[in-house]
Amino acid sequence: KQGLEKIRQGLAESADLENLRQLSQTIIATSRCGLGHTSPKPYLTSLQQFPLVYGALLQHSKSGQQAGFDIQQAVSEARHIARRRSQIYDPDYSQSEGS
Repeated sequence: KQGLEKIRQGLAESADLENLRQLSQTIIATSRCGLGHTSPKPYLTSLQQFPLVYGALLQHSKSGQQAGFDIQQAVSEARHIARRRSQIYDPDYSQSEGS
């Protein structure tokens, strides 16, 4: 979902499309159930049928850096998984630790 949301918001680059394509192929090839074999197909089919739509949503970075990388969003998922806050990336970390 995160990859498709990044594309939908116009924050993805062409490498993101390729990563999702490869991930889809891996899911199809390694899945042990029917759901895994079919779940990536809507993305793969829409990518094949509507390449211009995907192309219009892409960011094109001249610097080579990821256009849509958001450190707070990336750390947010880690916070949730680890059930801990980030001392480096949470601006109010030191204030809340004393409470």
